Amino acid sequence: MKSWLWIITDVVLRMGPQLVGLVLLLRRPSDRRWWRWGLIAFGLAVLVGVAFIVLGVVLTQQWGSDSTIGASAWVSPAYTVLSVLGLVATCFGVAAVLVDRDTDEERSQLG
Repeated sequence: MKSWLWIITDVVLRMGPQLVGLVLLLRRPSDRRWWRWGLIAFGLAVLVGVAFIVLGVVLTQQWGSDSTIGASAWVSPAYTVLSVLGLVATCFGVAAVLVDRDTDEERSQLG
């Protein structure tokens, strides 16, 4: 029971905000520059979240509660790669905000 509660909590907390952002972006396609950056950010964040959840499920199913002891040889590099990809997704999100701010400043100067 504890493992399923962890999985459900992980899905809600890790995937919820990214899925909401991705759905909101996909509902209003745009040719603006920030839209592409935001789409990359949320899409990559969703993929990283799915990978974290799958890794957690595999660890829980294979090693139970002692998952960190039995799988430390391959889990550590996997978590490192996923963490870096999560950081890259965050950078794309920041880039989307910055590009949107530049676009707003250009519009305010024109009109």
